[in-house]
Amino acid sequence: MKTAFAMNRAKYGDKFHYELTRSRVSEQEKHNIKQRCYDFLHEAKNQLEKRLSHDIDTIGNLKYFDPKMCLNQLRKPFPSISATFDHLTDDITNASRKTSLLQIQYDKLLSVDWTQEFADGEVPSDAVTFWAYVHNYENAAGVKCFGELSQMVLYAHVLPLSNAFVERIFSYVTIIKSKIRNRLLLETMEAVVRIRSHLAGMQKCCKSFDVTNKMLSLFNSSMYTCQAKHAERTSTEPSTSAGSTAELHVTEQECQEDLEEVMKTVF
Repeated sequence: MKTAFAMNRAKYGDKFHYELTRSRVSEQEKHNIKQRCYDFLHEAKNQLEKRLSHDIDTIGNLKYFDPKMCLNQLRKPFPSISATFDHLTDDITNASRKTSLLQIQYDKLLSVDWTQEFADGEVPSDAVTFWAYVHNYENAAGVKCFGELSQMVLYAHVLPLSNAFVERIFSYVTIIKSKIRNRLLLETMEAVVRIRSHLAGMQKCCKSFDVTNKMLSLFNSSMYTCQAKHAERTSTEPSTSAGSTAELHVTEQECQEDLEEVMKTVF
């Protein structure tokens, strides 16, 4: 009885009802058709729920942190939307003062004239750009006033809606690490994958990408030192002197720092 009630309330579309009404099949056959369509829609709903992110409520509440909404005097109170973000703030501060700290920072947003903080005098419409600036905002004492709140919002913006992005990363790795380039270092592989995924997400390509002077300054002979030392280490015997080992360690550390600098300029 419950299934029949749900089947009658399901929305099959006007086209379906029109074709079913004008058809000459018996009432039993019409019922069977509706039953099969209902079973299909019910299974499609179940499969969709399995593929949706567990953070779908968190992603839905991100709209309240849009610059136009969170800077509005008639915005939604913070306690009514903070519950879905609790799992993103566990490593930000201790639980005893987490809610009160985020509430204070949320209330302080309206005390800052954000139009004076941006060069063009307008608050960015893009939420990530706005909250990235809010994260680095400091008061006269050099203290970040909105560090925990902005970190929570930025965490929420990188939550995956599905596993499609992860599958895309595997495709990038398959394309990059070919038979010819099978000796790529892990650091190089990570850098290329991150750059490719960033450009794809920003809908840019090598023709429209602007290279900064800082990025160009990092392209020097030191970028090949780590790879040369790595090849030398793998070709020599294990009995390496302590001095050369320390030198190799420092060189790899410097390469890693250079890589991080490049990634900062890109992202």
